[in-house]
Amino acid sequence: MAAKEKGRIAVVGCGGWTQGWHLPNLSNRTDAEIVALVDRSDNPGVGGCVPSLCKPMDELCEKYGAKRYTSIEDVLADDEELKIDGVLVAVPHAHHSSVGGAVLKAGKHLLMEKPMTADVDDA
Repeated sequence: MAAKEKGRIAVVGCGGWTQGWHLPNLSNRTDAEIVALVDRSDNPGVGGCVPSLCKPMDELCEKYGAKRYTSIEDVLADDEELKIDGVLVAVPHAHHSSVGGAVLKAGKHLLMEKPMTADVDDA
């Protein structure tokens, strides 16, 4: 039997929860590969609940062997190179709908932290 390919994952939003939970757990999986990290900030999570645990984006990208992006649009535009299978979205709630919508429109698998949106009309 042939070895199963790894799912190629982009992670959008690299604050404390992502750095403390999502990235370590994804990197330990044998069936997933983190290929892109996306955050507008060079130092994500600084204003969050665990700023002392948060690393700058350049350190995260080096640690996880991922390419750095500042928007989901740039990641999706670069998909011919990245060949993304799925996107984990961990951005502030107000951006869930726009980021998640872009991922789904691109035909990618989506894992989004709750809630789906912060606006009833977006739901």
